[in-house]
Amino acid sequence: MGSLKKLLIALFFILTITLSVIVYAVPGISGMLVETYTAEYGDLSIYDDTVCYFVRNEVVYGAASDGAVNPLAAEGDLIRPFTKVVDISGEVASEPSERMQTIKDTLGASIKIVDDYKIEKGGIVSFFVDGYETTLVPGNTDAITKEKLSEISQNDVVAIEGALPKGYPVFKIVDNNGWEIISYVKKEHAEDYAEGDTVNVTFFERKDEKEDFPDLSSEDPLGNRVDMIVRKATPEGDYIKLVLHSTRFFSGVGQYRVAASRIVSRDVRGLLIENNSIATKDGVQGVYVKNVVGKYDFVPVLIYGQNDTTTVIADTHYYDYEGEYHKTVDPFDDVLRNPETVIEEENTNPDGN
Repeated sequence: MGSLKKLLIALFFILTITLSVIVYAVPGISGMLVETYTAEYGDLSIYDDTVCYFVRNEVVYGAASDGAVNPLAAEGDLIRPFTKVVDISGEVASEPSERMQTIKDTLGASIKIVDDYKIEKGGIVSFFVDGYETTLVPGNTDAITKEKLSEISQNDVVAIEGALPKGYPVFKIVDNNGWEIISYVKKEHAEDYAEGDTVNVTFFERKDEKEDFPDLSSEDPLGNRVDMIVRKATPEGDYIKLVLHSTRFFSGVGQYRVAASRIVSRDVRGLLIENNSIATKDGVQGVYVKNVVGKYDFVPVLIYGQNDTTTVIADTHYYDYEGEYHKTVDPFDDVLRNPETVIEEENTNPDGN
């Protein structure tokens, strides 16, 4: 009898613990079990996350003699013509890295050597070089393809420091009249990028270029959002090639050749729904809305914009391109999150019997 009592007590404690786990754990996963969500007003940024490649007019200056580079200006400083940028001390030059040797050989005679290290034309100072200073230039963007760009890495960029031999790069000047980036977005997003439009771009460092594209929502940006003008938007394979132009300074404009970027083409306000909710019925895009008897009605939608997870739509009613009136989703309607089950049921039982 005593052993039975002990067994009952043990079962009681097990049930108590199980119920506690259910009570505290289920609220955390309840969102996964909910079939519907409420359509509410909100603002949506329409954006593309993509890799960008910096394109600049820049002049690389070289050492007139062996020695250590002593900067007289800081990275990113905007300086006037005929300003001295560095001093070169008489230290014995160290052996340049293999990458720096390649950069020098690539740039060749384009490296400008002046004895006094004074620049001829003003601009932004940078102490980073990569060998692309003569090829990734604004006048050459039409000839630069996605395939060629994919071979370029931020790891190709070298910081100028230490004691270098005569003829090696000691600084460069970036033209402050403007710089550009080349980026590629999905072809179906072409309508978001009309030539002449203004977009906002935020740049992020790619910490490991061998991994998948980073989650930019969790990354730290390199600087503030930069206004850029869509100079060109042309098809290339399955993508739209964007050439964006800006005259605005940001801290990495001379340092970065490759970065992750979020390009915001516009901000839209309307009812926000999840992309997975959208279905197509008889050639019309729409969502399933819960009615007063707990069933689901297909309701057509007019899409204003969309990003990777969310769509913004017209509310209450809209007129299509042919001028036809349509009743659509109302604010606070219950929208079916995943319509596959309802669609399958409609296909199985088209008469609703």
